Amino acid sequence: MDLYIPEVFVNNRNEVYLILKNLGNSRITPRHIDLTVYWDERQIARFDLDTVDPHFRHPQDSSILRLPFVPNGSSHRVMARIDSLNLVPESNEQHNVYLKTISPDFVFQPTPFYYPTVSNSFDPEVYGEMISSPPFASQVLWFEDHKIFPLVYWRKAWKDQLLLEISKIYQSDPVWPPDSLPLAYSHEAAFSIFLQYVAHSLYLEKEKLVPWSVRDFSPEDLSSLWDGRQYFEWDSLSRVYHLGYQNSGATQLYHPLMVYQFARFLQERPDHIPGSIARFMNWGRAYLLHTENSNHAIFQSPAEILFPGPGQLHAVYSCWATSGLLLDYCRSLNIPVKRHNIELYNGLHSQIEFPTEGWYLVHADDLYDPLFYPVNAPISPTASLFNKSEFNLLLRNKPICVGDSCHTRGTQNSFDRRKALLEQAAGLASGYYILQYDKGRSNFREFIRGDQFETFLAPLYNSEEEKVKMDYIKNLHPDYKFIETKYRRFEAAKNNRR
Repeated sequence: MDLYIPEVFVNNRNEVYLILKNLGNSRITPRHIDLTVYWDERQIARFDLDTVDPHFRHPQDSSILRLPFVPNGSSHRVMARIDSLNLVPESNEQHNVYLKTISPDFVFQPTPFYYPTVSNSFDPEVYGEMISSPPFASQVLWFEDHKIFPLVYWRKAWKDQLLLEISKIYQSDPVWPPDSLPLAYSHEAAFSIFLQYVAHSLYLEKEKLVPWSVRDFSPEDLSSLWDGRQYFEWDSLSRVYHLGYQNSGATQLYHPLMVYQFARFLQERPDHIPGSIARFMNWGRAYLLHTENSNHAIFQSPAEILFPGPGQLHAVYSCWATSGLLLDYCRSLNIPVKRHNIELYNGLHSQIEFPTEGWYLVHADDLYDPLFYPVNAPISPTASLFNKSEFNLLLRNKPICVGDSCHTRGTQNSFDRRKALLEQAAGLASGYYILQYDKGRSNFREFIRGDQFETFLAPLYNSEEEKVKMDYIKNLHPDYKFIETKYRRFEAAKNNRR
């Protein structure tokens, strides 16, 4: 059994339909499977699938449901979740959510985001006390040129502007994704964007919308949330700000609400920081598609990645965009996160650190490495992460030398990281890893030796180690055909053009 949502669409009569499909080879028998649909963040329908067309229960068959909504001629964001109670024992539990932007006339325009309503109203006295007290007073930092301004020393006009941004959240003012990206930002424009992130962070803390508190984090950890230098770069010559590609990745900073809505969809009630990180990692390996597109803007819009239009994928064009999306996700939930550079054999790449957990995503692209697709055995969404000791060991390894030639730091990082990931995947009986053996012994040798990395001066494994790896897979007695089927299903759902 393998249930997922391949598409939501508007027909030429302005009717909205949702398709359910069983990708599996067995009948879906559990009763009372739920399907919830949100339209522009508002829940519009909740189905008990016992009451709808049953074709989706049959292997490789589909059902089409009409949704009780009529588009108004503009663009809309659709979010759908199926089997939230996990009643269906699926061979693939990863593809049970759906995110997309649709339009009846295929003319796409930005659609607004709204904060969820809370029972409290804006209290300027409470927020005034918060911004005058630790940790906000000392750790919220804005900058001009080389001058740093902690919040406690801000001029009154700046503090009033921050309080105004907080009040807008309680008024449910719409937040519109920008339709274009400026090459440079004035002080007023950059500062306004920064204030929106700080206001959001204060709001989460005051309303206790996440079960952790920023008061429990170290000043160093808080820098990723409230240090303006982690958002923008200052051009002292032109006296303007630019997006901080080196600090904040290759996604477009504008407002945390867009990613916060996505985070709330993944987890209506955040439980703890590791679980929140794992949910993003799980969604990312199931849906994010890494591809290169030299014609695309360097900075990608988070809204476009998360809510693609017709014929588009949840595509990221670089590890820098992936890391930027992760930064925005964590900031939207008040989770400390840091971005670093790492040298690999073909240049400089982006990595992510989750400091409160001691976790490292050594290369942001590891998030969706097929080595960790859960297509043979259950694999934790955080399996591709290194802990602090593993990460430190990686950086301490000495470069391999053969004769007068030695690995560069980047080539050695690639060598050690790739071997560590292969070891982890083998220990988890990764389906992708096993399938490489099914391609033939010579292909498997090339795969585990790292022959695709032409700059390696030594193989990842020698001949004796290769034999151990081969014997290991043979002793597992895997069902190659079944694993291949599940792998193809995973890729088919991941690459569905929405």
